[in-house]
Amino acid sequence: MAKCLDELATTLREMAEVTFHYYVTGDKNDLSNWVGDVIGHLTLTGQLQKATTQATAARRVEMGLKWIETRL
Repeated sequence: MAKCLDELATTLREMAEVTFHYYVTGDKNDLSNWVGDVIGHLTLTGQLQKATTQATAARRVEMGLKWIETRL
């Protein structure tokens, strides 16, 4: 799995859909949990909780990265 948001964005674009649905189901969202617990980006955590497709999750992570880059 990814070690940073940049790797997560790439991984989301490249992983099989079945893999995405292993981590994101109706009952759990390991991606949003990881972003909240490890990265601490609570806004992105909330956005990922609402993402139901792999493409949407990837776009949200990429937008989160761009937001962070504008703050550096």
